[in-house]
Amino acid sequence: MGNLLSEPVTDKETEEGKTVSGLHYASSSMQGWRTHMEDAHICQGSLTVPTGTSHGDIQLDDHSLFAVFDGHRGSFAAKFSAKHFLQILVSRPSFIQYAIIFSQHKSEQVEDKNHDDKQKRQSYLQMIQFLEQGFKEAFLKVDVDLLKTIECDDDDDKIVLDSQQSHPIKTSSILDEEGEINVGHSGTTALVVFLTPSKILCANAGDSRAIYSKRATMYDPNTKTSKFIHRTIPLSYDHKPNDEHEHSRIVMAGGYVSDNRVDGDLAVSRGLGDFRFKCNTDLNPEKQKLSAIPDFTIQTRNQEDDECVVLACDGIWDVCSNPEVIDNIHQMIAEGERRPGLMCEEMMDMCLMKGSKDNMTVTIVLMPGLKYTDKEGNQRSVLADLESCSDQESDSASSTLSSSESSNTSGRNEVEKSTAVTQCGWSGGIQQNWKKKRNQQQRAADDDNSEHTNNDSKMVCTKDSKNQSKRSQQQKTLSPDAPLSKVSKQTQDKDLQNQKDVSILSSEVKGVLARRKKRELKAEEGRTR
Repeated sequence: MGNLLSEPVTDKETEEGKTVSGLHYASSSMQGWRTHMEDAHICQGSLTVPTGTSHGDIQLDDHSLFAVFDGHRGSFAAKFSAKHFLQILVSRPSFIQYAIIFSQHKSEQVEDKNHDDKQKRQSYLQMIQFLEQGFKEAFLKVDVDLLKTIECDDDDDKIVLDSQQSHPIKTSSILDEEGEINVGHSGTTALVVFLTPSKILCANAGDSRAIYSKRATMYDPNTKTSKFIHRTIPLSYDHKPNDEHEHSRIVMAGGYVSDNRVDGDLAVSRGLGDFRFKCNTDLNPEKQKLSAIPDFTIQTRNQEDDECVVLACDGIWDVCSNPEVIDNIHQMIAEGERRPGLMCEEMMDMCLMKGSKDNMTVTIVLMPGLKYTDKEGNQRSVLADLESCSDQESDSASSTLSSSESSNTSGRNEVEKSTAVTQCGWSGGIQQNWKKKRNQQQRAADDDNSEHTNNDSKMVCTKDSKNQSKRSQQQKTLSPDAPLSKVSKQTQDKDLQNQKDVSILSSEVKGVLARRKKRELKAEEGRTR
């Protein structure tokens, strides 16, 4: 995990936004006990796909993408991935084909749940396959570009950090934040959630995790009444070296697993970067000890029932289970919070109190089905409250601007603004309450520092290794799209081998690794002389 500070850094960087389709989201990061912040993230409310054909640029306003990258051995790999992933994704041939087909059939509602028409069904399956293939190509391309970026010149020992940068920089000056390790050892997990009008697709490589909450009705036979519950559905499953499938690949690549780590070192079995675990030039990228190829899950969206999506790095999941995270969000809503940014911040404070020692990044996407019960027992929409708050704040701002003409009007406007803020849970009293609660929690954390240090065994850790070995079985059970996932899984290996772009990328990886090995042998010969 690296060195820890004497006290945690609790400053937070929070980003809030709204997608074109009306979903509210936020992402927040906190350094915590770690000596440096190594996480990165993406929040993209809509996508533009340059096709390079007569179709022109395709605007996917009803699509959005969210990603979390949990870096280790420096932040270089995570920041590089966050900077370049989206651009690489929209330029992949398979993803472009998906965008073209989607735009062509949008008026025909190809993505509708009712696929009675055989041709529409085939087109829908083709879109799913293009989408998965596009994400696979993007993951591998990011990995290749990352490797090329840190590739050193034979004579000058230089690297170029950006393709547009004209002056290379000496590798000796590119160390991680701890000043010990060159960027070539940097690695990161990669977790991406892609929302289409009717699907939630998650691509994952590593142990960052995504879940989503869905409303369901439960009948109580004792009271003969029904009530709403919140189902927690996993969108990803951690890739750990002790998982049966991952362990087999590691051993076949010439590695071993010790203390649940690849070669006794790395605690995840998939991810970007970490090229010291991808140095076998006889193997394709997906067969290396550390694979950059993601796993996929696909869920069908339901506008009435889908409540929220949560992405987070393992700094959250080390101390919280999936249901605990969802329950915490609903508890904050019940207490009056509506802003997803403050929900993210409160989530990280809770995890810090529970003993998390890692960097923390959490992204929350609020969806139309997220509701709460008011004092009169009515179901109210959280998104509707947020929209109401936006309108009222805008009206209040206009009123405040004109109030300078009349002191009486000013007083009335201030009352109206205060009322709007209180009703909707935006900043004001609600935010102050959360800040007060966080201060109280921090003081309690300071008092318990020694107890946390001496009693690490008491820290809550809810990662269940049994879930890892049963990943495939759980995916089939939990996913309503199991038939679609099964179809795409059966063609995964075949597509990976047959797709021209993937073959080219595999060759590039081998070429770069071969050149690196040649230089290492040359350097070794020089030392022996």
